[in-house]
Amino acid sequence: MLPKKAGDEIDGELLARGYWRMIGQSLTEAEMSALTELVLDRCRWFPTVAECRDLMREKSYTNPFYRGRRDAELTSQGYERPKQLTGATIHQITDARA
Repeated sequence: MLPKKAGDEIDGELLARGYWRMIGQSLTEAEMSALTELVLDRCRWFPTVAECRDLMREKSYTNPFYRGRRDAELTSQGYERPKQLTGATIHQITDARA
């Protein structure tokens, strides 16, 4: 758990309900998990709702929220998602050469 800023006296359950109301109820379980990973990776302190939303809006292909929006946008424009490649991965090829 990330530390909260000094002076935060809000009860944990009240805090959790507020975050759920503002963010959580609109996210799938996978999206909530992705947001949790982003927060733990990027934040030094417990983030505000606004900071969580900013993280979800970042335009980066490492951001699962951006990838999801971009995939939906491209699909709506008639593009098909590339098929999953099969066969050896780059790691297997590299390991085989060693």
